[in-house]
Formats: sequence, C-alpha cells, structure tokens
Amino acid sequence: MNKIHKKPSGTQTRLLLCFLCGLAGCASAPPENAEAAKARSDAAASDVICRKENVTGSHFPKKVCYTRDQLREMKESADRAMDAVRTTSQPTSGS
Repeated sequence: MNKIHKKPSGTQTRLLLCFLCGLAGCASAPPENAEAAKARSDAAASDVICRKENVTGSHFPKKVCYTRDQLREMKESADRAMDAVRTTSQPTSGS
C-alpha cells in the first residue's frame, strides 16, 4: 500500500520551536537590577542557540542554529498565526 506522507507545515515547526523556547525561558532567574538586565539582554540577544530537529522522511536529524532575536521573532509570528486561526475557526452554533 502506498501512503503519502506530508511534511509538517512551517507554522507547525515554528510553533514547536516557540514552545520549546518558552519552556527554556521559564527556567531563567530574574535580573538583579535594570543596568545588569540591559547588559545581559543585549548579550543574550546575540547568543546563538543550536539544536537538532527531526526532519520528516529522514532518520537523520538536522542541526539548526538561530539567534535569540530570531527565535523571538519566530515565536511572535507563530503566536500571531495561532491567534488568526483561533479567530477564524470559531465553532458555529445551530441545529
């Protein structure tokens, strides 16, 4: 039997990526003061985060690297896409 496998959409991949980034953000400690926080955020924004992601149709994971700014932008984009889906797919009532 021939089965057709679809690759996950870009939105699904971004959502998973954003979810994982959100979990990582929950573990961080609050900054000591505003000046130290600004210095850390500037340095953290340019940090590169690399990880392996599974590729549909392959047994070999692919290494991908993003800066924190890129991850933040992808999360915001995914959040906007999910909000759009939620608002356009409201269940209708009726019999």
